Amino acid sequence: MQIAYINEDFNEGESLFTSVDSRSSFYDDNDFTPTSCKSEIVWKDDDTYEIEALDLIRGGAFNVSKPIAELIMSFDPYGVEVYPAKLTCSGGGVLTERYIIAVDNLVDVVEYDKSIKVTDVTTRFYLSDEKIKELSDSKRHVFKPVGMTKTFFSIELFEALVRLDEEGKINTSIVAFSFDTSEETPRV
Repeated sequence: MQIAYINEDFNEGESLFTSVDSRSSFYDDNDFTPTSCKSEIVWKDDDTYEIEALDLIRGGAFNVSKPIAELIMSFDPYGVEVYPAKLTCSGGGVLTERYIIAVDNLVDVVEYDKSIKVTDVTTRFYLSDEKIKELSDSKRHVFKPVGMTKTFFSIELFEALVRLDEEGKINTSIVAFSFDTSEETPRV
């Protein structure tokens, strides 16, 4: 079974945005607590004078451009909170039409019999295609396996993201690739 890994390209961009908004508690945990807000949650980079930002930033939660947020929301994923956001920098620049995507859909899909514990803090994980197939579509599109910190995506969402890129709606580099559940999960 094909699954996708999508993340910030840490080799691109030099910004380091962090939340400067007291409402970060809405999404800073793994508890799915649906909340909403009308005004944008602010992430700021105090070390950057001119604003530059990747289409997808990872700072615990994802901070993404509007086209990526709309794409993810179009799949109606369970346990995913979406908040309006903006990015600011020390020079006063602002990027709007951003969204925070907090993934709190924790699912039991690790294939523990195949996974290999390397050290006390390192495990080579494998995902179970059987357990993933048992998930409803809404829980399969965006999820975090219990015991892991990575977020994974359905192949359908990944393919839609590729089409979005082909349409020119993604302007910066993103780490995005698919892998088979018979393979070890990415260590990226």
